[in-house]
Amino acid sequence: MTKKKKKPGIRCRNCGAICTAKFCPECGQATSVGRLANRTFFVDLLSGLLRVNRGFFYTAWNLLIHPWEVIRRYIRGQRVAYTQPMSMLILLCFFSTVLTGYTGAKVVVTAPELDLATRSSAYRVGYGVATFLKDSPVVQILILYVPALLAVPVVYGRKGARRYNFAELFCALLYMIDTLLLFNLITQPLHYILPEMLTSTIDTGYTLFIISFSLYHAFPMHSVKKSIIYFVAYLLTAIAFYAIITFLLFRLAGW
Repeated sequence: MTKKKKKPGIRCRNCGAICTAKFCPECGQATSVGRLANRTFFVDLLSGLLRVNRGFFYTAWNLLIHPWEVIRRYIRGQRVAYTQPMSMLILLCFFSTVLTGYTGAKVVVTAPELDLATRSSAYRVGYGVATFLKDSPVVQILILYVPALLAVPVVYGRKGARRYNFAELFCALLYMIDTLLLFNLITQPLHYILPEMLTSTIDTGYTLFIISFSLYHAFPMHSVKKSIIYFVAYLLTAIAFYAIITFLLFRLAGW
């Protein structure tokens, strides 16, 4: 009588349990979950927009205190406890819009001498876009961090950025944007109480702190000095990309 061969077990990427089926018996994550792939990442994003798992508040809390851990675990396959980055982004944009409408936006008074009717069409379009961006913190964050994805492989390419594919870098960028939106959402009431300079300082300080620590953990260096040098180079590169994009937009507008 021949003995039946046991199926080789698969280690769950989320909890580490040995599985012999399509789903982990301990945490329920699919055993097919692996590294993020360029081919399926955007399909998963679209499907994830229709559902949000119960880990929204867990994901939000962890993003605020250590987003690099959320990014690291999500990329490694530990995804059951976390809400997908695009789902987080959609929800946070919605909450931010509702809160802004409820608390009331700051009123911008147009100076009497500024007669837009006498200006060129390009100027009126530019003025409208600038006003919209000034009063839309969500759009500001989304636009300001587009160059961030381009700056990472340029600066950190020799220090490990190449080991991540585009889907994984894009996932990290989305989670970082979620982190900044969360902080902006929580501190938004302060913008109507404290002076604008103070709230801008708080936002900038938190942004620099959270981005620097995230890059420090994503691309560890041998010394703190070297980490600072690379981070400064990263900031300058991102600013350069942003300046180029701004210049091209102005040229397209005819300025």
